[in-house]
Amino acid sequence: MHTPNSQPYDLASDSKGLIWFVEKNKGVLGYLDVKKKKNVEIEIGSGANLMGITIDNADKIWVGDVAHNLIIRYDPDTKKIRRFPISVPVSQPGQMRFDKNGVLWICNLHSQQLGVLMPEPDVYSVVDLPGWNAVPQALAIADNGDVWIVDSMTNQIGFFDQTGLAWSLFSIPTPNSQPMGIAIDSKGAIWFTQSDRKANKIARLLPSTIVKPESSSPAGEKSGGMVNKLKGKSSISDETTFYILGIVVLAVFFTGVFLFIRLRSKS
Repeated sequence: MHTPNSQPYDLASDSKGLIWFVEKNKGVLGYLDVKKKKNVEIEIGSGANLMGITIDNADKIWVGDVAHNLIIRYDPDTKKIRRFPISVPVSQPGQMRFDKNGVLWICNLHSQQLGVLMPEPDVYSVVDLPGWNAVPQALAIADNGDVWIVDSMTNQIGFFDQTGLAWSLFSIPTPNSQPMGIAIDSKGAIWFTQSDRKANKIARLLPSTIVKPESSSPAGEKSGGMVNKLKGKSSISDETTFYILGIVVLAVFFTGVFLFIRLRSKS
């Protein structure tokens, strides 16, 4: 790196063999041309703090800007930058991946959500993770469209079913394993890291051993010889539920106060 302590954070390769990366501390996008032994840096904007990066089928570069709560697209051919605002404040966009339909899925580390960006109509939405303290560290998308994630805070691995709009989450048997990375191989097996010092493992989960639940009731599942707890939960988080209940309670309270005042005024 040209700059000391620039903190290269994430990287991806394009169809031309260039290695693109983000420098988190410096807030710039860069690429490494191995053949020419050249390292190029590109200014994204003042005060940027970049974490995640991915590349689409047209070799356009996509990065997440934590400081400005944005998804940014850079076109290497035209040198143009386009910014897509994230509607949820302080989301902290991290790792991101495209599915087969060209939809961008984003790990939002701070808002306990997956961001979902459809670039052409410029539509952004979110999928809430179950649990108020969820932290989706990394994601990978299976051939059938399931979005797999690892959650470092709740010590879980699981997937979001785009068809059924539901989560299936599995407790990782190793306590506090700190899963930080996930990948899917050519046979569909799920591989993930367990980064805690006491765990120190690479683990495998075989989707063929998983039976998707027909309801939200808990069920025991075996995976790779290990028994996990399958949690069929809706995509509405506990935080969202409490928010809705709070609005209902306040509405009932103020309605009661209004009726009480009217009755007093008539008496």
